[in-house]
Amino acid sequence: MKENKWGWIRYHADTAVVVSCMFAGLLWMNGKFNEIEKDVAIIRTVLVMKQILPCEIADKGPKK
Repeated sequence: MKENKWGWIRYHADTAVVVSCMFAGLLWMNGKFNEIEKDVAIIRTVLVMKQILPCEIADKGPKK
């Protein structure tokens, strides 16, 4: 019985590695996109403070 269990794990190990690597890559990209959003917000703030970017353009959208 144990032989079949280990055979199944060996047979699907490469699939598990590929799926886990894809999941880890998605988590990594999500973290990078969050960092980029923060950087863009800081850049917008600095441009508004230096009066280079109008406040109307820097606004994220209509207020609810």
